Amino acid sequence: MDAPSVNDTDLKQKQFALGQTVFGIGVTAAAYPLSYAKLLVQIGHEPFPPHPTRNIFGKQVLALPNIFKYVGHIRKTHGFFGLYRGLSFKLSANVIASITANNIRQVLGRKNDLSHKSNLGDELDADTDEKESFEDFLRETAEQSLAQGVAVIVSHPFHVLAVRAMAQFVGNEDTYSGWYSALGDVMDREGILGFFAGVAPRVLGEVLTLWIASTVTYIINNYLLEDSEVKQYTSPIVNLMATVLTYPFSVVTATMIVTNSGLSAGSPPNMPHYTGWIDCWRQLSREHALKRGSSMMFRYYNNPVISYEAPVTPVGLPPAPPLDQQWKYNW
Repeated sequence: MDAPSVNDTDLKQKQFALGQTVFGIGVTAAAYPLSYAKLLVQIGHEPFPPHPTRNIFGKQVLALPNIFKYVGHIRKTHGFFGLYRGLSFKLSANVIASITANNIRQVLGRKNDLSHKSNLGDELDADTDEKESFEDFLRETAEQSLAQGVAVIVSHPFHVLAVRAMAQFVGNEDTYSGWYSALGDVMDREGILGFFAGVAPRVLGEVLTLWIASTVTYIINNYLLEDSEVKQYTSPIVNLMATVLTYPFSVVTATMIVTNSGLSAGSPPNMPHYTGWIDCWRQLSREHALKRGSSMMFRYYNNPVISYEAPVTPVGLPPAPPLDQQWKYNW
């Protein structure tokens, strides 16, 4: 049987990449209302005051409504289609990032295939077949980092438009409701650099996530596990853990995109004007706000956030309500 030609291999890779892109578009669109609400939490907007409840240990705490009630609040305020404000910007960013990353991987992959054949010859060591060499791990991770970093930078202007379109909810603005007005506002206020607000923590967070996940997966699969059936579950689990560790970069990115942007959400008293992303990180760290938005269901009040629609000054915790009435506080 003849080996597949280079053209056939490239065609299959392009078809696979196209399938991934289309699938990603569907997932992004379906989950967008939740992403919308999560983004508003990340920048510190809380439309509901905290309410008294008990945590899983029975301790009295102040809690914030879960993310689904937040989604309901957005729909009640701006209707069903209001849940998808900024979706066109977000889809554009995802498609551009996916195409860029896939093209870079294909180019680097072809170069490495040629180098591999010319340097190694026809014989391969048995251990190399079973276990990934450390040099291959470094090379592949570096290539993925390059592809991911470039993809983030190229697509970031559209990510900025998407985040600001969602952040308009705080001040009920409409500057970023259309492409022309959104592009014009960024250019008039900040120039070309405005399209790259928050790009540094975003790139750093993406690359750190990739290296943490790849390194831990490499160590586990090559030195701790022997069963190939189990190894296939290592990567997704480790990726999730790495994303949790680098989550603060996502919060800082969203905050830096919005701060001093001309939107109500990015100006005092809703948000201070940060001098840079490190300054933003330090202030959010002092407020214990680097993890805000990380939990969708169990959200507890423990730091200052954007001013409430109904001002609340929690001084002391009232007595816990009767058990038969506590259900209403958990929605």
